[in-house]
Amino acid sequence: MKTWIYSLTFVLFFLFYSCDNQTKEALRTAEAFLEENPDSALFYLESIPAPELLSPKDYNDYLLLLVQAKDKAAEDISKDSLIFTLKGYYKKKDPVKDAQVSFYCGKIKQKNKEYENAMQHYLEAEQAIENTDREDIKGLIQFGMGSLFYNQFLWDESIEKFK
Repeated sequence: MKTWIYSLTFVLFFLFYSCDNQTKEALRTAEAFLEENPDSALFYLESIPAPELLSPKDYNDYLLLLVQAKDKAAEDISKDSLIFTLKGYYKKKDPVKDAQVSFYCGKIKQKNKEYENAMQHYLEAEQAIENTDREDIKGLIQFGMGSLFYNQFLWDESIEKFK
């Protein structure tokens, strides 16, 4: 009987470890495809079964990658409110991801015509990324602010951000 219990424990441990490795590999692959093949990144992310059961770090990375992939694949992100649960998670851990979360929160607010809230998120993103060398993300934030001003017919402010 003990042999059976040990065998079952080993099999369950192996399955869990194997699934965990497959999930981490899917997250890494999705991140690698994100810029040039966002549709493929989205496919990998959507292939992860029960993402809410991931570790907190993996789940938060999953949520951020999912919104990024949807946005880059030109899918609607206006209802992706789970990204707001990540506010503060990356604050001390990763300024780049902290800025990305704030940027996408701003973008979602902008799509929902909540312009003041959108600007607040963009400003938080700008502050989070200012001491890094990630010009690509700084450019996204400036573009987000410029389009926000443009949507409100604030032409001079918009042009300044688009420079």
